[in-house]
Amino acid sequence: MGIERRLANLRPPWKPGESGNPRGMPGRPKKKPITAAYEAVISDPLPPGLRKFRLGQRELELPEGSTFADLIALGQCAAAIKGNTAAAEEIANRLEGKVAVELDVIQGVSLGERIRAARMRLERRSASDDDAKETAEENGAGSYGTRP
Repeated sequence: MGIERRLANLRPPWKPGESGNPRGMPGRPKKKPITAAYEAVISDPLPPGLRKFRLGQRELELPEGSTFADLIALGQCAAAIKGNTAAAEEIANRLEGKVAVELDVIQGVSLGERIRAARMRLERRSASDDDAKETAEENGAGSYGTRP
């Protein structure tokens, strides 16, 4: 079997610029079906019966044309007011973005230098453990960490 034949097997059977999709079928859907269903429901106008609701001791009514998204947002705000910290965190994350996590960065020290320093600390620790083991054996202890 020649090299030309093996290379020919690696090339696609279609010509440059021609699609490899035999029937012009669409690829993977951009969104999952449940996402599309949520988007359809959340943007629908609320039925009149859902526009009115109780929030604590107050009767509230959302304006005509309000959507399920409006109702959900109001529910999250009500939960946050009642002390639900997860709801408050969700609102803050949506409005301001997630809180940045601080990293401890040592200026001017490369990663390689930090790894070398960590290895040296491990070697020193290992050496001191070996010294302690020898001292214990010399004092009559059967093994490291045991008492005579």
